[in-house]
Amino acid sequence: MESGCEFKALDCEHADRFTIHIFAAVAEKEARDISSRTTAALTAYKARGGVLGSAPPKCAGNLSEEARSKGQQLAAVARHEKAVAAYADLVPMMKELQDSGLSYRAIAEKLTADGFTTRRGKAWNHVQVRLVLERT
Repeated sequence: MESGCEFKALDCEHADRFTIHIFAAVAEKEARDISSRTTAALTAYKARGGVLGSAPPKCAGNLSEEARSKGQQLAAVARHEKAVAAYADLVPMMKELQDSGLSYRAIAEKLTADGFTTRRGKAWNHVQVRLVLERT
């Protein structure tokens, strides 16, 4: 609406700017009301002694120390395998660049310049290059 472009609402074809402003105001009020009701409900729950999040006693004792440790180890293995698989196609090129005498920083700059990104879509840096090469 602020752009000044005219538009048509397919579900309400007779709606004009005034009608849309009214709908927007009603939606904004409802959002505030939902927030207020949620805050009041959580406050009342806490006042009655309720505990939120992972703090309830039933959450604390579900796993033994052995099971928790095993889960952490399995998660670490899964993260490692996922990282190895993500860069499997780049590792040969990275090793070739390293064998040609380039530093980790220079390899990172080359990867970024060639359009390669990390798993999260970021530019490469020397630490990431070192970790990928050490991982394989």
